[in-house]
Amino acid sequence: MDNQAVQVEDFEVEDELQNQNRQVSNFFDMNILVIKKDSNWKGGFDVLMLFVSVYNIFVNAFYSAFGIPTTQNFIIVDNLVEGLFICDLCFCFCQEYLDEETYSLVSGIKEIAMHYLKKTFFVDLIACLPITYFLPNVREARLLRLLKLLRLPRLAQLFDVEKFKQIVYEIYNQELDKNLRNNIDKPYPILKALLMIKIYSICQLVIIILTCSYFLGIFWHIITKDCIQWDKENLYDVY
Repeated sequence: MDNQAVQVEDFEVEDELQNQNRQVSNFFDMNILVIKKDSNWKGGFDVLMLFVSVYNIFVNAFYSAFGIPTTQNFIIVDNLVEGLFICDLCFCFCQEYLDEETYSLVSGIKEIAMHYLKKTFFVDLIACLPITYFLPNVREARLLRLLKLLRLPRLAQLFDVEKFKQIVYEIYNQELDKNLRNNIDKPYPILKALLMIKIYSICQLVIIILTCSYFLGIFWHIITKDCIQWDKENLYDVY
């Protein structure tokens, strides 16, 4: 009986040690930081970052050409926007992704981090560096705002017609499923969906034209203001 009691006690101690080791390993398991691909809060954050990217790119292009404001409100907004980009950079180390070759979902934190390091990490890092705050020369600080334009690829998400098609079809499919469950005889609005996609394509073309015109004007202003020494040019060269 004594031997059995000792064995039971040894088993209990061993189980307790295993539980403690399991808790410690779970505590140091970095995979708990992984953000699911279908995460609702991350989807909302991505939408927010899309609009923030549009604001940041257009505003910094303007500042690089015409000067950086020094008001308190500007400094607060600018720091807040840059803080959001730093958060987004950190989240990219934890976001699940679909493998380009196998189309399988990758959920390992190490694989996700290595994938991001090989893709756009260094571009995002350069765009996030607060270089302009350490430059006493106003002209250099103004021109280095052009580094924020490394975020231009983010605007491609606005021009993704296929993604917009998926959103429209998903909305109407949900409506169709709802009608079927409630026995409502209502045809699928295919013409309405196609009309919305066509309107989006037209708006997309208008936005592309305006965006190209805007940046061409910005770059031309920078060239004429900072790259040409007008005091050394004669009247014929100027015109």
